[in-house]
Amino acid sequence: MKISLKLLQQIFKFRTCNLKILRQTKQHYRPCLLASIGYCTAPCAKRISGTDYRQDINSLIRFLDGDRQALVKKLKKEMAAAADNWEFERAAKLRNQLKAIAGLDKRTTSGDFVPGQFLYMDPERSLQMLQEILSLPQTPRSIEGIDIAHHAGREAVGSLVSFIDGLPYKQGYRRYRIHGPQTNNDYLMLQEVLTRRFCGQDKDREHPDVVMVDGGKGQLHAIMHTLSQLEIILPAVLSLAKKQEAIYIPGKSSPLALARNSPVHHLLCYVRDEAHRFAQSYHHSLQRQALRQKGRSK
Repeated sequence: MKISLKLLQQIFKFRTCNLKILRQTKQHYRPCLLASIGYCTAPCAKRISGTDYRQDINSLIRFLDGDRQALVKKLKKEMAAAADNWEFERAAKLRNQLKAIAGLDKRTTSGDFVPGQFLYMDPERSLQMLQEILSLPQTPRSIEGIDIAHHAGREAVGSLVSFIDGLPYKQGYRRYRIHGPQTNNDYLMLQEVLTRRFCGQDKDREHPDVVMVDGGKGQLHAIMHTLSQLEIILPAVLSLAKKQEAIYIPGKSSPLALARNSPVHHLLCYVRDEAHRFAQSYHHSLQRQALRQKGRSK
């Protein structure tokens, strides 16, 4: 049910906040993160008219009532009418809704978000527990995971994956080919990735609530040093080691005492594994390119 609701929110972009939005109000709220990542049309900020928002909610209700075929037929009719009236933005929106509805069954059965391990993990509960463990003032919503991949210093790359509300946010994924000369030094490569994340093309992107690096105390110290140099303060920073699955946070020499079956542990391992997968995928791609170029040179 939770997975389906996340998918439906991407399709119909309904709000989940408790703001009292009055028809006559002149106050515009600053929209939350859901608007930034395309999960909400932000009626609180008047980014959608009341009439259009009501149409989206009515479509959602029809879908939840099980009237899918009638809804698809209705949306197709509205899309054609919008195109005829040169309302191309609305026509594109309806087209995207239709495509998403058509792929909904496939995504909820194959687990587009979660290959295998998400089904026993409640992301909301995991994030609430993470807030308690890290003593954060509010529940963290965004997590970014960083990893490095190379083979004896060759084809060295870095990856950054983004999670929103405990689920991967693929549009926030970034990959970096390491530019620094010391490609056999994981610490320096992590520092380069972190610097490019916060000072490069994404410097204006909203800062995450949690940054997690794949590694132990050494990797954690390296990124804390870089954040200090960049004068960037984040709510939480931590590292997760591979072998012992130990979780380290700044200011503590020993890892957090978390059970292996803890929801927080499952969530952080999911982020770590996804960062590792994304880095390895890019690294192997560069390796194949290098082999092809070597073959042509012969």
